[in-house]
Amino acid sequence: MDGLATYEKNANATATSLYGAIMLMKAGCSQNPAYVDRFSSSFVRVIQRLAREHHSSPNVETIGVTELLTYCLDMLKNRVGVMKIDTRKTFIAAIITGLIEQTSDAKLMKALCKVHYFKMLNHVEFSVEN
Repeated sequence: MDGLATYEKNANATATSLYGAIMLMKAGCSQNPAYVDRFSSSFVRVIQRLAREHHSSPNVETIGVTELLTYCLDMLKNRVGVMKIDTRKTFIAAIITGLIEQTSDAKLMKALCKVHYFKMLNHVEFSVEN
């Protein structure tokens, strides 16, 4: 997806520039949840950057970032078990843990709980140890 690559490479890109790409991915995932697997590495890096933006700027734009993070977590919740080990470690250690510790947004916490629920349902190992 060009939108993900552009956002990832451009340090000045805003989260709102990702909205179209995320909505296209969401549409693809609604019919085929494995659609996101093609982009999982770059997608996790984009989510990591969104999480940093969410933590660093408690202003009005955070609402859009929170919404995008919620969509992203919703798409990945069923796919954690098929991620590469290093991608899964980044997703759990850097993103999920950081969001749980620092967010106060109820909608985002609900999405994080869903990721944990699907982990338990699918018996996915969330260990980040070597």
